[in-house]
Amino acid sequence: MTLANKLNKLLDIKDQNQELLDLQKQVLNTHTKRYITVSEFTERYNYSATQQKGFRGRLNDPLMFLQNKTDSHGNPISGGKITYDVDVVEKWLDNNMR
Repeated sequence: MTLANKLNKLLDIKDQNQELLDLQKQVLNTHTKRYITVSEFTERYNYSATQQKGFRGRLNDPLMFLQNKTDSHGNPISGGKITYDVDVVEKWLDNNMR
């Protein structure tokens, strides 16, 4: 193996290690948050936005969520950003999906 090949191999390993560190940082950031967005919910639990909408709309035991836009009476407005409390989601999933 030539010196150039050895250097390229070491650089590839360094790049892979950096990618792994970046991914680890992203995972830790997502898993230490108290509130997560719809897209973070999808990454963490593998349920699509459409599935989440169905969970939120269930008549019996719906998935609780927070919506940041409200009208003057405090009612949610269509299009508001939806977030979930991770502790509530974990309990709901344990009771309903696992």
